[in-house]
Amino acid sequence: MDGTSYKENYYLKFYQMIDEKANDIAKKISNNENVTSDVLQFINEIYNEVASYKEYFHDDKFEAAYHEPITSYLEFFIARILYHFSEIKKLGWKIYLRRQVGKKPYRVAPDIRIEKNGKTIAIIEIKAKVGWAQGMFSEQRFKKYEEKSEKTINEFRRTLEKYKNLFNIDYSQIFLLIPSLREAHKKTNNESFEKHRDWTSKSTGLSEENIIILSRNLELELEEKEVDRYKLSPTNYFENMIKKLERLQ
Repeated sequence: MDGTSYKENYYLKFYQMIDEKANDIAKKISNNENVTSDVLQFINEIYNEVASYKEYFHDDKFEAAYHEPITSYLEFFIARILYHFSEIKKLGWKIYLRRQVGKKPYRVAPDIRIEKNGKTIAIIEIKAKVGWAQGMFSEQRFKKYEEKSEKTINEFRRTLEKYKNLFNIDYSQIFLLIPSLREAHKKTNNESFEKHRDWTSKSTGLSEENIIILSRNLELELEEKEVDRYKLSPTNYFENMIKKLERLQ
């Protein structure tokens, strides 16, 4: 087996593992079970998987600090949950993952786009981590880094406007999903979960019900090797999003 085929096979197996979990979760959703804890725990497993090389190759002459971002894996995971849910419920959805649409300068590539009968019914933007967008999720971080935050927020809003115009949808059909707000939350700022969510709604223009934060734990670090289930503090926003998507035509 040459190097290229080995790499392809390795990644295929990894994606198949993600897809199997997505299918399991879709089945639970179709049975009206709460699944956000399972989603959070699996995100933790993905982090551990991509970081495993650091420990494996570590010795007194080699040490690695970083691992690859998990964003593409998380997007695939959520997209496949939606795919399997549609198949189970016979909703007739077609799921597009990072598929480019349109011509420059209006070209866009939504993280996840859902079509039904040839018509876009929803878009889901996904952030694995807050990262550089802290000011979009925290008013206090916005005030501290106002110029940088305004640039980030304005760029995000322009993207949403492109979605709205290109796909003939409104903001009620656009969702923003993020597992945890840990990077946006600073203890010294004393911002509650509700304040973070309210500010995110104001900064993005999306309604609070379309901001899908998976955990209420503002200190949850999903990159830890082991995350106790009691620390997950799952919301029900993901389940509510699925129910809302199911009603869209």
